[in-house]
Amino acid sequence: MKNGLPTCGFADPPPPPPPPACMWDPFRYYIAVGDMGQCTADGGCEGKGYSIVWNGSTVASKMWTGYIDRTDFYSMVNAAINATAYRYGASKQSYLSNGNNFGLEITEVCLR
Repeated sequence: MKNGLPTCGFADPPPPPPPPACMWDPFRYYIAVGDMGQCTADGGCEGKGYSIVWNGSTVASKMWTGYIDRTDFYSMVNAAINATAYRYGASKQSYLSNGNNFGLEITEVCLR
């Protein structure tokens, strides 16, 4: 008997395996880094930033506005993501820009 139920002498099944450290689903698990907001061909985008989506919910996101040097932008994004419980995984998709914008990169999201 276990928890008031007969077990017929069978051993307990093993626990389920832990979820994988990195997850990818284009609607539920990803990190997006790059252009955000309304973008135009000639004027660029309203901002640049990142979003971390875990199980369909945005768990961290930030957008910076105004001119940002690409190197400075990625330094700010990396520092912000490093302050969360998540990290980048493998690159899954990227979208090029027309030169006025940074484009967008989508990666797996991983637990630290």
